[in-house]
Amino acid sequence: PPPPAPPGMGTSPTVPYVAPGPGTIPMPVQPAPCEPLPALPQGYDARDIAGFVEVPSEPSEPPGAAGLRTRITQYSLPCERLRDTWALQGRFGWAFTAGTDDGDSGWYGGIDLTRWWDGCFGLGLYYRWTSQSFDTVVTGGILEDAGGMHHLGIKLNYQSTFARGGRWYWWAGLGFGWFSSTGYQRNQDGFEGYGEAGVGYLLGRRMRLRAGVDVIATDTRVGRYDPSRDGSARLLWWFAPALSFEYDL
Repeated sequence: PPPPAPPGMGTSPTVPYVAPGPGTIPMPVQPAPCEPLPALPQGYDARDIAGFVEVPSEPSEPPGAAGLRTRITQYSLPCERLRDTWALQGRFGWAFTAGTDDGDSGWYGGIDLTRWWDGCFGLGLYYRWTSQSFDTVVTGGILEDAGGMHHLGIKLNYQSTFARGGRWYWWAGLGFGWFSSTGYQRNQDGFEGYGEAGVGYLLGRRMRLRAGVDVIATDTRVGRYDPSRDGSARLLWWFAPALSFEYDL
């Protein structure tokens, strides 16, 4: 009870006790409802989750959270899905030569073995084979000096999609290697420079089709027109439009 009031003053009424209610206790904030991501497509596993992004699409009926629903979009390249892979590639095309004493055009083929890392850089080995003939002056006329070239080397590659989640991409590579010739009147081996560039299309999760041009530069004395220059080398260029098929191992 309250103490007695001093003389000449009345007592004040007792303030009633009010128990804490909803207005005095902060209520937890509930998260806004959202639609969960659908399951991964057939053929994919949890290691591919880093390669999928949640993007808005057309409004659903009825509308979902914020009037939008979600879908999964897949990057087209393994390196953009944060996957490190080995890839085997077969290549086939037609080669042209340019430079002093250039030869006839001929068949072109080869294989690649490339290690691709996250970030879309790759390091690989290449092998190429070219078949060309050269005109050479001999006693009594001109001889078709025919043979083949073997090219073996190492190259650094890069590839990237044109648009996020798209199937079309571009690629390029630079390298150096060793060449040797067979079947010519004067065969030779030596060092070479190598470059390639083109576009590609994703056929499946592990399969890609490519179209591009290979460029090889050799300092060679093979196929000289004038016999007096038979022992002197010149810079010979090889330009090869080619199609290739790449498969992730």
